[in-house]
Amino acid sequence: MPPGGSRPLICDRGPEPPGSTSSAQVSNYNGRAVGISILPARAPGGPEGPGARAPEGPGQPGASSFSSQGALQKPYRRVILITLAMFSGYASTVVMQHELQVHLKIPSDPSSVEKRLFTAAVTCQYLGNLIFRLGHNVFVCLGPSSRVILSQLAMMLAMGIILLLFYYPIDVHYIAEEGSPSTFSEQLLAASTLSSSSSSVSSTRSNRLISSAEPDSSGRGPPTTTSSITIFGGLFTLNPVVLVVTAYLFSGLAVGTFESNAMASLAPLGPETKLWAVIGLPLGFNVISVGGMAALSLGFPRYGLYVFVLVSNLIALFLYRFTLPSVVRQKGGSSRSCCFWRSSERAGEATSTQRFVSHSLGNEVQDEEHFAEAGQRVRVQEDQSFGVTELSSTSRGMKSSLLRVLPHSLGLMIAMFGVASCTGISTNIFSASKVPLFADDPNSRFLIDQHVYLAIQNAFVFVGDSVSRKIVYHQLKEQSHFRGSIFLQIRLLLAFVCFTVAGLYLLSLRMGATAILGSFLIFYANGSTYATTTRWVDLRLDANFHVSALSFWLFVGDIGSVAGSSLTDVYHRFLCPEGVKFYNVCQ
Repeated sequence: MPPGGSRPLICDRGPEPPGSTSSAQVSNYNGRAVGISILPARAPGGPEGPGARAPEGPGQPGASSFSSQGALQKPYRRVILITLAMFSGYASTVVMQHELQVHLKIPSDPSSVEKRLFTAAVTCQYLGNLIFRLGHNVFVCLGPSSRVILSQLAMMLAMGIILLLFYYPIDVHYIAEEGSPSTFSEQLLAASTLSSSSSSVSSTRSNRLISSAEPDSSGRGPPTTTSSITIFGGLFTLNPVVLVVTAYLFSGLAVGTFESNAMASLAPLGPETKLWAVIGLPLGFNVISVGGMAALSLGFPRYGLYVFVLVSNLIALFLYRFTLPSVVRQKGGSSRSCCFWRSSERAGEATSTQRFVSHSLGNEVQDEEHFAEAGQRVRVQEDQSFGVTELSSTSRGMKSSLLRVLPHSLGLMIAMFGVASCTGISTNIFSASKVPLFADDPNSRFLIDQHVYLAIQNAFVFVGDSVSRKIVYHQLKEQSHFRGSIFLQIRLLLAFVCFTVAGLYLLSLRMGATAILGSFLIFYANGSTYATTTRWVDLRLDANFHVSALSFWLFVGDIGSVAGSSLTDVYHRFLCPEGVKFYNVCQ
């Protein structure tokens, strides 16, 4: 019982077992009780069991208390299906961009208004990621586990919107040469005019918008095209790019909210479980980028991949909600807002220590499957308290954590720039039906089907991304790897940056064989950077700041994603200059 004689405010605290005392300890950070500790239950006055964990000494401030739990828990390998489903959705919005563009009958000319609108629309995936890396905190009444479920629902909604584009027919319209808009803003206004009302579709030849299956017969050059889609029985007539923007923003919300909250909520299950979750990220991406492309080469319909993602996320939601231990849900469960008000009403009666443990994550919870038999208990506590002293201390800890993760954030930003650039270059340069493995020669014997080539390339992407994560994660098992100065960490991250730069150079050669090697290097750097940071956060940051640190890290990383995706048309103009004859690339 704390000094002062009154019982701490604890939300939903379960009863103590008869004849035992609570043995949960809390680590110390800047004089406050934080973190998670696991100790065996013991009889009053009895000695602590051999598995007892001593409080952290002053030599290890802020070390995560999750790093020593792996030996106590078996891995939950099913979590790989949860992250796999989410990143299959991520892949469907990235590697399927060209397939979606073809379905929407959008021209490949980077100077056309439809192509420029489409490029801006698909960039919304990375923009949504960027916003919700930190913006997921607007869901203040939801804890990490509830936010994971929200992100899964958002991904299913995104897939449903994209499937509307396949269910309803796409109509192509032409803008006549005479009096046609000359600037991008005027073209955008003309294209949006079509989606303002269905009457625009039946406009006369005197108008600029012509509803016709063929270009204007005036013979004044190629017309500008725009598309429309009529949904819900003619209730709405829209430019399909509007639906692409909506779907990609929801997908960005899903991925941006999912990653940091999933990793934080799974942390109590131990590093081995978290490793399976990390491996699921590249595996899910490559289920679509490799398996999906191979299926398309065999005639599988495009919409089938989006249906697969929708169903797999529905299954993943069930697995996450109903098959994992309760400690995952209680690491920021849905009772958080209830506990907030309950503790706020009595905040004036509590000391600062008592006010800290009144937070909803100050519950003492029990993992039925693994900790009950051993008589162990888990106390999960977070850094939110309601006094001025606690708020100041939390702010100092948060600032320290974000500064320490900044070098890792910059490394991820460069890695994600390479990843987004790799996708844009590959899908725009190798857009013809055949891809040359070497020089772009019309008589070349080394040509390969585009879908088969992309499947092979993405297989190397998968190997580079997943193998690097496993290698780095196991090499950095011990905390001693991160006890060096910040310059040692920067040196490690710079090595990964060199891989990214080398990979981009190999992609710029416009040869399929070198592009495969370049993609491997880029994604090897990305996987290494990801695993290095997630392991470092586990070992060296206080558990209370995991979500904040990972959110900031991913937010900075997605700045690189947005930049790389926005430069897709720039890459096309640079690598495919006008006046140069190309046969199987830059089509």
